Amino acid sequence: MERTALYSAFLDARSVCTDTRTLLPGDLYFALKGPNFNGNRFAAQALESGASLVVLDEPPTPESLQRDPRVLLVPDVLHALQELARTHRRSFDFPVFALTGSNGKTTTKELLAAALAQRYRVGYTQGNLNNHIGVPLTLLRLPADTEFAVIEMGANAQREIAGLCAIAEPDAGLITNIGDAHLEGFGGRAGVKKGKGELFDFLRARGGTIFCWSDSSDLVDLAAQAPHVVEYGSGAGCAVRGVPITGGLFAAVSLHFQDPFPEAVLDVHSQLVGGYNAVNLVAAACVAAHYGVSPPSIRKGLEQYRPGNQRSEWRKHGSNTLYLDAYNANPTSMREALLSLGALPADLEEAGKVDDSPGTDAADRRAMPTQGGKGAILGDMLELGDYSPTAHQEIADLAGSLGLSLLVFIGPEFARVQRPEASVHFGDAAAAAAWLQSLRVRNCVLLLKGSRGIGVERVLESLR
Repeated sequence: MERTALYSAFLDARSVCTDTRTLLPGDLYFALKGPNFNGNRFAAQALESGASLVVLDEPPTPESLQRDPRVLLVPDVLHALQELARTHRRSFDFPVFALTGSNGKTTTKELLAAALAQRYRVGYTQGNLNNHIGVPLTLLRLPADTEFAVIEMGANAQREIAGLCAIAEPDAGLITNIGDAHLEGFGGRAGVKKGKGELFDFLRARGGTIFCWSDSSDLVDLAAQAPHVVEYGSGAGCAVRGVPITGGLFAAVSLHFQDPFPEAVLDVHSQLVGGYNAVNLVAAACVAAHYGVSPPSIRKGLEQYRPGNQRSEWRKHGSNTLYLDAYNANPTSMREALLSLGALPADLEEAGKVDDSPGTDAADRRAMPTQGGKGAILGDMLELGDYSPTAHQEIADLAGSLGLSLLVFIGPEFARVQRPEASVHFGDAAAAAAWLQSLRVRNCVLLLKGSRGIGVERVLESLR
């Protein structure tokens, strides 16, 4: 079947699906492969569930399916999915905006979608569908009435962002920052800069619009000599200048607009914990303003956005108050989260209360919150390669300097460093949860953060 015929089948399909457990009648099924699964083996099940077409790269079984007109055999299913997404993207008559970065890209994506939605019907990346599979699926699943697309791009190594740009062909984009994330795959911080910079390279070559955080020398360098650059940040020459409003729990900024709303000024008070989210608010405001969303509408969108999925969330959990940022972690985001915890206003610090349990020894009592009421439960930061020992030691030192009443480390990487005396360590989250359950921690303000593979959120029920 030619590419045009596959695209025609896509247009007639209800949606695109890669998992027979969620397949609905009329879906176009792509039999993707992975380390622990092979979608080709579920071709018959997909057809029985009502798939309009199944795309395979292995001959189906039973053999009778090879003659079924609803079966398409291709050299590589993933490549076929990506090519279909590229073909579909070229049919769009609306802007496609891409963003990547070491930290804050999902939050910025959500904020940008919330601000743009005040004027446009926005289609955007759901969850973490931001890789070589997720980006094509996002493009193919955009609602038919979409007027603006926001595509998040993630990467663990160089050339991956370039590959995603080749599929999504963005008209504009931004890089949130260059930080210490996925250092192992990128080959160090210089590799991170080069890999993330592939988005700006694509936009520069295509004459697209680059939105650049002018406070970052790395990003200014990456945007150099691009024909269309719109700056945001703290500089007077920025299209949108943001001045953080300090002293509160949630990130807030005073926004000063230059273009296209000269001299407009407004304050935005978000529902995001952590001052490091201020730049994400400024970025979203700048892009939205560039595309004609009025300042009052921008404020409405940004202030209405409520974080979820364990990203910069502020939760009341039983008697404890949780600063839940446990979706993922790297040295940059971990450092910023700890500094934000340390800067929390004093009126949030209720005295911590712990009920002693039988058998609790002196080492346990050393880590109990007796007064002050702030603590941190920190999991390993993964994919750091040779930099891992240094990074984990720096975080342990920083956490120890904050005077926290409760400090818990989880994972084998933190086991290898010198930890503060008034802290405890566990090999996994289940062990930490059991210990915390025995303590019955109460009336505390706690940061939970770690890489996805550690699963720090497993301690949540022990804190209720």
